[in-house]
Amino acid sequence: MQNPTDTASQVSNHLSPQKPVEPVQKEVHAEPAQKEVHVEPVQNDAHVEPAQKEVHVESVQKAVPDVPKEQLQKNDPQQSSESNKQKEDTSEKIIQKDQHNLVSSETLNQPTTEKEENKSALKFSILGCGNIGDAIARGIDRSNIAPKKYITVTRRDKNSLESYREEGFNVTTNNVEAVMKSKVVFVCVQPKQLNDLLAEIKEVSKDKIIISVVSGASIKEIQAALGDFSLDVIRAMPNTAIAYRESMTCIAGSTKSSPGLQLTEQIFQSLGSTLIVEESQIVPATALCACGIAFFARAIRAASQGGIEIGFHSEQAIKLAAQTARGAATLLLQTGNHPEREVDKVTTPMGCTIAGLNQMEHNGFSSAFIKGIVTSAEKAAILYKKNN
Repeated sequence: MQNPTDTASQVSNHLSPQKPVEPVQKEVHAEPAQKEVHVEPVQNDAHVEPAQKEVHVESVQKAVPDVPKEQLQKNDPQQSSESNKQKEDTSEKIIQKDQHNLVSSETLNQPTTEKEENKSALKFSILGCGNIGDAIARGIDRSNIAPKKYITVTRRDKNSLESYREEGFNVTTNNVEAVMKSKVVFVCVQPKQLNDLLAEIKEVSKDKIIISVVSGASIKEIQAALGDFSLDVIRAMPNTAIAYRESMTCIAGSTKSSPGLQLTEQIFQSLGSTLIVEESQIVPATALCACGIAFFARAIRAASQGGIEIGFHSEQAIKLAAQTARGAATLLLQTGNHPEREVDKVTTPMGCTIAGLNQMEHNGFSSAFIKGIVTSAEKAAILYKKNN
């Protein structure tokens, strides 16, 4: 839309350049206009008279869109231009909905730089920022899902939050305040602390996506404690490798079409690998994936101790064992081969590999590993029930 200054300028150009423009008392007739055109004396800026003096030039009207009446009432071209821009930028206060209803018109109408920064505007709270909560917070930041200023972490000990504050995270000891600031709420407390926490945030949990990493607490139990069985509650079981975007996370929702489940998958997929499972499989996932970090770390430690015994320094032995474990995992993940296929590739008749493997099996290596995982799963299943 052209502003009044441009319109007045075109009117002046349309008039004969040979004749000076007379003061307002004299009438200037431009062909083929049939009505009078009144133009103020030409100074530094051309001003269109108030709305009661209308411009009627047919040739101009064909080239220029109609100027709204309210714009013609502006005497200052700069003010008129600002008014036009303001009108174009202003929209009704309607929530602009993506699939999770997270972006408001206020966000969209912010200046461009801030709009870009707030494009997704997903805000997170992590209630109980212990080891797994800390790993989730750092993973979200490192994966650029959200900057630190959109991540609020809570702990009961105020002093333990100071390092997070210095890094740029939002911190508070008030769980209610944290939930009110966020859309996605991670519940990362110990099973024995869960009921008290849910009672605390009950009144502010409406329309939130609740992601629980608490062992043993079912979706229905969490919904019941929050007093709303329609709440979008997701169970997730990541591991501490999430801090470096290498977690294996199993997730489950009340239904597989839940918007919260889809969002949770997107979040954790950026933090490693994700598998949607039935809720009944979350406890076994706790043992295999979450506890599994400790099991594999212990296996690497055992390998490094063997390395020390055969001549490597401790630091060297740990590096060699850890990188070899990573290599073995990469082979399986990249090829999709069964582990024994890779074992077969490095075992030869009467060779050193098969001799070592057999010695480990004679001493119960595989059996001990299996029993450890099964025992952990049994324990995980009763942790929440035990405390209620």
